[in-house]
Amino acid sequence: MNRIEMIHMDSKECETLVRSKLAEYFPMCIEYFDKDPMYASDKVEWFQIIFPDIAYVPCALVCFKEREDNLHLSVIEVSKPCRGNGRGAEIMKHLLKVAERNGYRAMTLQLREPKLESFYQQFGFMKHTDPEGLIYYKCELGMY
Repeated sequence: MNRIEMIHMDSKECETLVRSKLAEYFPMCIEYFDKDPMYASDKVEWFQIIFPDIAYVPCALVCFKEREDNLHLSVIEVSKPCRGNGRGAEIMKHLLKVAERNGYRAMTLQLREPKLESFYQQFGFMKHTDPEGLIYYKCELGMY
């Protein structure tokens, strides 16, 4: 596994960086910033994912929100040049390990693209429905 660095970013700093320099690499993040002011607020935590062995940085952007003893992965977008070579799987393994080391019992997410369901299932994410009918995926930590 390659070395991965996570660099915390203020929400406004992340939005400015994406809009000014990285829009072509992270179009989904632009959509999130445009549709919901929460993503540019202090209610979420943004991180750049850096692989020091590659020239283009960041390789991915992730956004988390704490929900009790769970960590909700609100946004994860791998930059276009990093897709298709296993970096996304490395990132997910790393995120799950970090969440577990920080005392979270589970990680949750919602799928924006149903075609990614099998990708997340390989890491132990199971499909759930909350009382209001919202579908989400949950991975109980302790296996990473």
